[in-house]
Amino acid sequence: MLIAQLADIHLGHRQYGLEERLEDYNRAFLNAVDRLIQLREERGLDTVIISGDFFDTQRPSPSIYITAIRGLTRLREAGIRVIAIRGNHDSSVINPVENPLAVLHQMGLIQYLDNGYVDLGGVRLIGVGTVYTDMQSKLINSLNA
Repeated sequence: MLIAQLADIHLGHRQYGLEERLEDYNRAFLNAVDRLIQLREERGLDTVIISGDFFDTQRPSPSIYITAIRGLTRLREAGIRVIAIRGNHDSSVINPVENPLAVLHQMGLIQYLDNGYVDLGGVRLIGVGTVYTDMQSKLINSLNA
């Protein structure tokens, strides 16, 4: 089983407020999709894990959703499973349930892993989202139990 991991994609980020930088982030994601599909064809890539901050904001614009949907649809059509875990940019601390990853999950484009786990061969992937400093020891203790 071959697994790829991506993090900190930050779709929707406009570094320095520049539209060109927004396009750079979009292009980088879509280029990564091309490479992942190539890995599927050449080496049998099974699964992609997006481990936080797929989006730069918990409320991405429609154009950013379109970029995400376009890339994730291509991965799905290539037979690549995508599992996503939320990062601190993907959801609000106050309401972590309603976020763009949940929307993509409902569309069947990703498996949104939130406070759960999935076994991938001999590896257990646990999705807990953002773990702030005060929660780290609690998480470590629960994993050791």
